Amino acid sequence: MACAVALLVTGACRQVRNQAMLPDGYLDTPANGAQISEITPVMGWALSEDGIESVSIYLDRRYVMEAKTGLSRPDVGQLHPQIPDAARSGWEADLKLDGVAGGVHTIAALIRSKANATACVSTKVTVR
Repeated sequence: MACAVALLVTGACRQVRNQAMLPDGYLDTPANGAQISEITPVMGWALSEDGIESVSIYLDRRYVMEAKTGLSRPDVGQLHPQIPDAARSGWEADLKLDGVAGGVHTIAALIRSKANATACVSTKVTVR
């Protein structure tokens, strides 16, 4: 089925299929503009009324790995008590930068809900 809605919101791409609710999230680490090297932790949170299926990590639009999901985020749980599992909305991955050229790169996290709706959060970093 074609996308019901596709929009661009503050640099984050979002897509809805089958009229599902959009997931929401944030990429906390690394911060936008950070200088990174070697193995870099990538962390954030993702939530959806439908539950989170996965968080996939991309570097410059190329798939790299799946993040570990379901991590404790009591701060998000307090802000979104109406959403199931918000307190366990954390995710993390260790991004290995072997062979990545120095310079500015984009790290993105593609959030997929159990209803197959997606949202993408990203940050720009400089690899040393």
